[in-house]
Amino acid sequence: MLRISKKAEYGMLALQRIAQSNETVPVKEIADMYGISFDLLAKVLNQLAKAGLVTAYQGTQGGYLLAKKPVEITVADILHTLEGSLKITECADTHSTSCGCTLDTLCAIKTPMQIIQEKMLQVFSSMTLSDMIQTGAAHHTFHSIHINN
Repeated sequence: MLRISKKAEYGMLALQRIAQSNETVPVKEIADMYGISFDLLAKVLNQLAKAGLVTAYQGTQGGYLLAKKPVEITVADILHTLEGSLKITECADTHSTSCGCTLDTLCAIKTPMQIIQEKMLQVFSSMTLSDMIQTGAAHHTFHSIHINN
């Protein structure tokens, strides 16, 4: 079953909280707010900082700020940063002619899997952090997206 990891969920929660603030937001504040591990959240935010999605500030007033506008950060950006590859199967890469699978030449599901993969990436790329922080918008946006072949 396709499933987004807790790490990615925590990253999205943290980014939503940071996006709603005009001041740096400490890791502890976010961890306490959502009841999640400080250490794990610190690692997640460090990855997001390395990817240029947030900026880290040290010191007594330290914490994190968004490095981009919420409308410039997509769910795909977040997931690629925290999850790595978003392939649903090894052969789902639409740029690859061979996946190395022993069934590659006989496979009847490669093209359908590539279509599913592409549609999934379109959904993740079309939803921004801005969409997510608007009350009810994430639910509405996800269910109203129609992707045609």
